[in-house]
Amino acid sequence: MVIKMKYRKLILSLILIVVLVIGCVRLEFQNDTFYSIKIGEDIIKYGVDFLDHHSFHNLAYSYPHNLFDVIVYLVYSFGNFRALYLLTIIFCLIFGLVTFYVNNKLSKNFILSLMFTLLMLISMKQFITLRAQVFSITIFLLQYYLLYVMLINKNKKKINTLLLFILGILLVNSHVATYPFYLIMFIPFIIASKFRKDIILSFILCLLCGFISFMGIDSYTYLINTLLNDTTNYIQEHQPLILIKTPSVILFLIIILWMFNNKIFKLELCDILILLGVIVMSFSSIRHTMFLNMYTILVLCKNMGKYSLKKEKRELLKIDKFVFSIKGFCIVLLITIIISSTSFLVDKDKKFINNVIYPVDAVKYIKNNLDYKNIRMFNDINIGSYLMLNDIPVFIDSRTDLYTKTYNHSRDIFNDYVDVIKFNRYYDDVFGEFNINYVLLPRYSENIVKFIYRNDNYEVIYEDDFFVMFVRR
Repeated sequence: MVIKMKYRKLILSLILIVVLVIGCVRLEFQNDTFYSIKIGEDIIKYGVDFLDHHSFHNLAYSYPHNLFDVIVYLVYSFGNFRALYLLTIIFCLIFGLVTFYVNNKLSKNFILSLMFTLLMLISMKQFITLRAQVFSITIFLLQYYLLYVMLINKNKKKINTLLLFILGILLVNSHVATYPFYLIMFIPFIIASKFRKDIILSFILCLLCGFISFMGIDSYTYLINTLLNDTTNYIQEHQPLILIKTPSVILFLIIILWMFNNKIFKLELCDILILLGVIVMSFSSIRHTMFLNMYTILVLCKNMGKYSLKKEKRELLKIDKFVFSIKGFCIVLLITIIISSTSFLVDKDKKFINNVIYPVDAVKYIKNNLDYKNIRMFNDINIGSYLMLNDIPVFIDSRTDLYTKTYNHSRDIFNDYVDVIKFNRYYDDVFGEFNINYVLLPRYSENIVKFIYRNDNYEVIYEDDFFVMFVRR
């Protein structure tokens, strides 16, 4: 009877997680997915040749997401965007199930683990899209768990060291920009263990993972070069955190302060160091707030579980009994469905590609009327990846690092792009330097469009409600 109840609770929990996961995944794809498809295709066709095949600048490229890009391309070639939508759900579901497993192991409380897993999925919803981060956040979650188990159980050191090494190889080949954080994550556990040899050995072994990738030494310098170039001044997700614009971060900071000052349970040294670290990371760059969300919930669940087993065991049993009763489960399922349905309300048009954001009709015109594989076109940075997907050479795309001098060691094309958009230089001079013969921009988003409209050397050859294309005489 106990075994049957255990499996019943597990099945009902999985239903809730699956429903919420489906709600977390947007139908629309972002520009990073488009370039992942093409880079994966390049790796299959040409191997890792360290060349960019999609801009007309003849740049070197180091494939920072090679494993992830290949997976995305293979799935896309099998079933187009429908298959990629399913792949995103699978990645998200894996993250949800790993979260549930880790929460349950650390808190030793089933109902609390389920509640915090659902909370984790809701809080990470904005970061769940088909980008390399959907792969790497699961790796970081497992890394925390494996290191914590090593910290409290010395008998697990051999198997956990091997698993950490394998995870390091997967990370460096799927999302190299986050690899240095993987190494930094060892520091709180090394200090908390009082510099235990087994944890230091695991760190040294994982330090070698960077050489088990195509990028080699660049695995260690990629993040530094990214932080040093000018893209951090213009790309929103790279910019420093402004609290007044991110109320959710304020909430998580309040939770962390509460945990630091709470006398009910005492935070372990490794958790204090990790939380302080992710706070610093979040203030340095908006995109790092996903680590703040993830580790705050993880640490809170672990400590709430420990406290509840001692002080509130009866109350949790009542909640557990209610949630997994017919009435209770129906109520929780209904709430989960309502939360999940918000994604479907946002994706009103039910399209994989938003033609307001991406030049779907303009691309059809280009491919039907121009020698599109040989044109030299100045394009908006946000549409470059969609042009790549359609084999149209680009001036720039969302692989911003590629177009900086610290990365390509040739020319800072990203700054040339910014100079045009921000009127730092006369646009026609820049176009002349690059032999630009076409210009494709969002119709209303940039003031530069108004000036080109008035220039007799430019003629409109295509125009719709959202994009305009000029030919440069």
